[in-house]
Amino acid sequence: MEKITFDPNIIIILSVIFITIFEGIAQTCLKTYNGNDTNLFIIIALFCYALVCFLLLQCYKHNGYMGHINLMWSCFSIIFVIGAGCFFFDEKFTPDDLIAVLLAFGAIYFVNRD
Repeated sequence: MEKITFDPNIIIILSVIFITIFEGIAQTCLKTYNGNDTNLFIIIALFCYALVCFLLLQCYKHNGYMGHINLMWSCFSIIFVIGAGCFFFDEKFTPDDLIAVLLAFGAIYFVNRD
């Protein structure tokens, strides 16, 4: 039986996407928590950040560059958090936000061109 191997770049990109999702969930929980609620939101946020650490280890295990990983994570976070703010907290999506999202996609494209 043949061993299935995956392209390390695909593993890194998928890991960064999941890092962004878990970080977004954690930030949403922290923003939702108002101090009077149960500590469930804090526990979920801590669990999500633990998953972020695990996924970062996976990126480094597959020889991901810290700078590339951090850039992709930051750009994906900008996109995800702007979207979460609009959908869950009725924050406004401005033309400046659109420019930021387009620049973030451009940064992700250029860092992964090699």
